[in-house]
Amino acid sequence: MLYYKITDIWLRSFLNIHPDIWGDRDFKSWSVQYKIGEFVTPQQPNSKLYVFKTLEDAKYFVRHFGQERFHIYSCEVKNPSKNILLVWYSNIYDFKRLWNNIKNKKKYKHLVSNHIPENTVMCDAVKLLEKIV
Repeated sequence: MLYYKITDIWLRSFLNIHPDIWGDRDFKSWSVQYKIGEFVTPQQPNSKLYVFKTLEDAKYFVRHFGQERFHIYSCEVKNPSKNILLVWYSNIYDFKRLWNNIKNKKKYKHLVSNHIPENTVMCDAVKLLEKIV
């Protein structure tokens, strides 16, 4: 099954658009550099990557952030899951805490957002195939 990944124009992850949220020091350790034709995994252990199930949902998401700064690629994924965990992006420390708490079987629900974009899928790895937009 094909999925759809949003990247910046240099094939970097979405959080490259908002480094002010993350802080310069920790920002680079979470940013993902995607590659065409090659599976890429998250830099941080125990975390996941996010893609969209439909092209329409990816396009809808892009429209809210300015299309000129993004590209949408068709992609393959490893281990897709609809059990989505999306952290409240208040800062990088909440993001780290979410994945560390899951790994260590600690409480994490207070860190999870209920405002998840439609048809978001969590996965272990993403391989970009073809630029769509």
